[in-house]
Amino acid sequence: MRLANGRIKTAFWVFGVVSISARTVFAAEDFRLFTEKILGAEDNEVIRYVLLAEGQRFSFLPPAGWSVKADKTKRTITLLPQDLKAGITMKIDQESNDGAPGLNVALLRERIVGRYPGAKFIREFECATDGRTALAFDLVRVVEKNTKAGMRIVFAPYDNGTVEFELTTAAARLADYHIPFSRMLYSFHVSTTDAKR
Repeated sequence: MRLANGRIKTAFWVFGVVSISARTVFAAEDFRLFTEKILGAEDNEVIRYVLLAEGQRFSFLPPAGWSVKADKTKRTITLLPQDLKAGITMKIDQESNDGAPGLNVALLRERIVGRYPGAKFIREFECATDGRTALAFDLVRVVEKNTKAGMRIVFAPYDNGTVEFELTTAAARLADYHIPFSRMLYSFHVSTTDAKR
């Protein structure tokens, strides 16, 4: 009986070590960006980017010709056009595990003002992404003397949090990027990591 108990304890100890190691590996790889080919209009191949993070699968089509880079430390995705005259950042903010969070306009405005003091809100509106209502804010802020940046910040809810998209460019050129940015938002999709696409 002692021998059997010893084997059982050893088996539990080994299982515990394996379980801990598996979780550690999963956590280390819980922010992974990769591409996959899908069929677009008229059966043309299109490159879709997929981010695995926070137990979710986030996918999107970037604007044509833009580079896409992941920063695991900051847990952000950055998209840049070839001329580097604009930029889009995407950040996942996991908030809870008990249903989709509400989008509180006042709290989102506070978050923006805390990050960009002195920013002037130009417009606030609802938009759609992944079949849900998202909130968007257009603003202008001074970045240097006589230089103004234009920004569109979109907060898109998903089951466990919010995805924040931020488009930044020269204030005079913000409207030039509305269509490519909107197309990217329209292509955005969230599913659980075990869902097959």
